[in-house]
Amino acid sequence: MYYNANYQVKFTGIHKPKYASVELISIYNSDYRAKRTEYIAGKQIQKTIIHTPCQGCTVDLAGRYIETFLQRLEHQSIHNRVLSYKVCFQGNYIQQYRDLDLIKIESDGSVTIAEIKVTSNIRNALKKAIKQLSRNIEILYTIFKKVNPKIIIIDLSDVAMKSAKQLHYKFNNCLECVFEYYSYPEIYHLMDSSNYMFNKNLLEQAHSEAMKLASIRVAKEQVKLNPKYLAQ
Repeated sequence: MYYNANYQVKFTGIHKPKYASVELISIYNSDYRAKRTEYIAGKQIQKTIIHTPCQGCTVDLAGRYIETFLQRLEHQSIHNRVLSYKVCFQGNYIQQYRDLDLIKIESDGSVTIAEIKVTSNIRNALKKAIKQLSRNIEILYTIFKKVNPKIIIIDLSDVAMKSAKQLHYKFNNCLECVFEYYSYPEIYHLMDSSNYMFNKNLLEQAHSEAMKLASIRVAKEQVKLNPKYLAQ
């Protein structure tokens, strides 16, 4: 078992490490697919009960297309894309799974993992990516000597690159990693020039929706900064 100064395996008892039976498995693993089907069904029931308006649905759908494209671009194998592990909870081990957006096992025994975020809100996307990567790194250090993290941001709302970099530097104190940024025109051109079959209308609709969501968010932030609002 390997250890790292920043991501040491936590022990919950004398002989019980926090994580056990850590391995990379295929997305077609029967146990994983059964668990995933159960999870998706639960989410659908939750949405039906809450009746929440579907904001950002087109962005989410376009995100799945873009994520699949980047996985094919990086020749991502389907045989090691799921992190299977058991976590110790109150003295008992519970089987859990984590989907990895991109993972590549290097020749030197290290592993490179990436979190892909297609978003209209870079700040929230970075926070989520860092939280997910931190847990993945902690688990992967039990079977790899070194883990190289990467965050790939696809900004459908066309936030300036300077702003994206500033946010990255701010959050980089939490997790040092490689940062890649694609604006909407850049990812559109990359998908179009690679002869990848994708729904162009869907991507354009997602861009339009992301712009609207970003405008609403900016307007709310400006209202909060208004002296009259602060005086209340």
